[in-house]
Amino acid sequence: MDAQTMSDDNTRMSPFYRGWLRPPLSSQSYDWVFSNAVIEHVGGPARQQLFASEIRRVARKGYFVATPNRNFPVDPHTLLPLYQFLSPQLQRKVCRFSPGYMKEYEQIDLLSAGDLQFLFQRDVRKMGMRFFPNNLVAYRMSTRCKWKNKMAQPGENFSVLGVGVMPCKSSDVVARMEEWIAQRAMSHDCRHRHARNYGSASRPCI
Repeated sequence: MDAQTMSDDNTRMSPFYRGWLRPPLSSQSYDWVFSNAVIEHVGGPARQQLFASEIRRVARKGYFVATPNRNFPVDPHTLLPLYQFLSPQLQRKVCRFSPGYMKEYEQIDLLSAGDLQFLFQRDVRKMGMRFFPNNLVAYRMSTRCKWKNKMAQPGENFSVLGVGVMPCKSSDVVARMEEWIAQRAMSHDCRHRHARNYGSASRPCI
């Protein structure tokens, strides 16, 4: 397995490339683990369970795992309706008609909210379109993590084809992740506290 380490300020980020699913890392050796649209590509339920267990093992502060929603009616890779519910044999036949970027068959195992919740043993947040959420996120923040509301500092602007662009440092990405997870973790804890006290999780959190 190959890894490259990028750093700016005091933040280190190491992207691990697809290959061996058991990286040679100690338990809780990384503060945060971020995965976006990867778990559906690792190759079947057994590997997905291994992928999830390794994320849970390695992350010290928490993790953020996003994946397309299997129950969204359009497959995001082929843009074909209900493609994800077809057998592999039928997928091989219809994939060539794809208006999306994937025009040759490859194994993709999309997950439902229930699947993702089973893998991570955490509540899953549905995101994207309001009535048909097209993305799912499993996230966790350790109760031992002391979160600080630190906002990303603006960088030096530059332009691409006349359009202003603000560069984003890896430390800014980590700060945003911490902020996003902490806000939702606090909201989740508040709902459960009200459910215990009042017998309903629908009461507003004040």
